[in-house]
Amino acid sequence: ESGYPYIMFADNVNKVHPNEHISKVKFSNLCVTGETLLLTENGYEKAADLYKKQNNLKVVIDNRTKDFAVDSKGTTIVDAIPMQLTKKDAEIFKVKTKQGYEIRATEWHKFYVKRDGEIQKLQLNQLKTGDKLLVQSAEGAYGKIHEPDLAYIMGIIAGDGTITEKTAKIYLYDNKKVLEQKVTDAVHRIIHKHKVDRAYKHNTSLLPTFNMANPEKQDLLYMNSTVLFDILKKFGMNKERKTRVPEFIFQANKETQAAYLSGLFQTDGCVNANHKAKALTIELTSIHYESLQDVQKLLLNMGVYTTIYSNNKRSQELLPDGKGGSKLYNVKPTHKISIQDRNSRELFMSIVELKDYDVYKFNLLTETLQPKSRKPKHDFTAEIISIEEDGVEDVYDTTQEDYHSLIFNGIVTGNCSEVLQSSQVSVYTDYDKEDEIGLDISCNLGSMNIVNVMSNQSIASTVRIAIDSLTTVT
Repeated sequence: ESGYPYIMFADNVNKVHPNEHISKVKFSNLCVTGETLLLTENGYEKAADLYKKQNNLKVVIDNRTKDFAVDSKGTTIVDAIPMQLTKKDAEIFKVKTKQGYEIRATEWHKFYVKRDGEIQKLQLNQLKTGDKLLVQSAEGAYGKIHEPDLAYIMGIIAGDGTITEKTAKIYLYDNKKVLEQKVTDAVHRIIHKHKVDRAYKHNTSLLPTFNMANPEKQDLLYMNSTVLFDILKKFGMNKERKTRVPEFIFQANKETQAAYLSGLFQTDGCVNANHKAKALTIELTSIHYESLQDVQKLLLNMGVYTTIYSNNKRSQELLPDGKGGSKLYNVKPTHKISIQDRNSRELFMSIVELKDYDVYKFNLLTETLQPKSRKPKHDFTAEIISIEEDGVEDVYDTTQEDYHSLIFNGIVTGNCSEVLQSSQVSVYTDYDKEDEIGLDISCNLGSMNIVNVMSNQSIASTVRIAIDSLTTVT
């Protein structure tokens, strides 16, 4: 336990514990689960991976946490200590927002909330539905991996491709057929750079090209490649995770991340322009909610605010049948990520490359709109819709000693302020029963009742006793 050993009056704590009906407070911890992504100078990195590396960190913080000023939008890169494993088998809660942002953390992890026009720092167990969490308010940081061709093709396949047990397939149809040469050239460059050292069948093409599925109609192009399949597998893209953003993309440079998003939005995205209502949105629809959350994190780190909407009703849609025609298919519930405010739309268009037709639609309506005058309504916040128990896991945290704030999963949070040195937690079967003693650290905080010690003029002796007590337990 971070800060263990320490004195905590559990009865008093639980008297004012707002969620006592869920569980009693046993320890004080500020931490997140291992898969949570921390925004560092190298882009998004998993908390558990950072713990294994034990490097000093440079993290991105939101400027609003410096002075609690609502209008202090922006980000800054600051120093933080190595990631710590702060507790094993901690009780976890999942916080979900209306816009799609989510985080899993202990009930004592702190968050920055906008209430009544002011920013407050509250523990998870003090949050309530309707609260507006701060999310990253400006462009953050990126990694150094440079693979724009590979990222672009991964985005293309995530949108309109298939990965089988042995091959990767890309489909182009309708107005996407104009991408044929660009996609072909990118695939050839990828194979030239990354070809896996293995034996292939004599008829395997090292320079795959597109074929016409229905030569008479000329309405569907497809490409198959075993060589490309092997390369994608090496970089973390397979059949099971085809639509998830590959992990290396989160640590890639801006050009590489933009290339992935370009491939994805060129195949699966659209510009929705309503000239009568003067409404313009950029949208991407998927049956995979977590995949859209991946995209949401990438875009927020670029300064682009998005909202994810869900349609949980099953329905039928007219889709390509793979033979050049169309057919009604039963479809799963769908989700849509939407870029709505003008600042975010125009920033997105300056970073991500869409199909020419979508660019035309975007520009045609944008030219008729009035100059920008209002700031976005979202104000870079996300509204909580639920807080639920979500299992038991090991948890991690770091400390940013200047402002005690971090950005996890795009959400602005506090950090553990008691972890001042490397530690290994003890393993317990039950409260106060050690199974395995780790390299615990001592809390450097001591407290006293100022009213009592001042009224009976015992502050001098109390301080001496407190110092002796802390010395004894450390």
